Amino acid sequence: MSVILEFTVENDQFSLGQVFSGLPEMSLELERIVPTGTGIMPFLWATGDDFDTFEQKVADHPYVDEFLAIDKV
Repeated sequence: MSVILEFTVENDQFSLGQVFSGLPEMSLELERIVPTGTGIMPFLWATGDDFDTFEQKVADHPYVDEFLAIDKV
């Protein structure tokens, strides 16, 4: 059985939304990950024209401990 859920959460009500607020216009898609340990590792796809600025501002945000671009396509 599959369940698909689409919803919207305002930026100020969602910690990850606060990280992305005020950044260049990007399309973001969170990838569902099955945890294999105790750590949290959100994986997302980011699409847009100014990825370098996006990457720098996310990495510098106080809520972000580590930001790693795995690949750029």
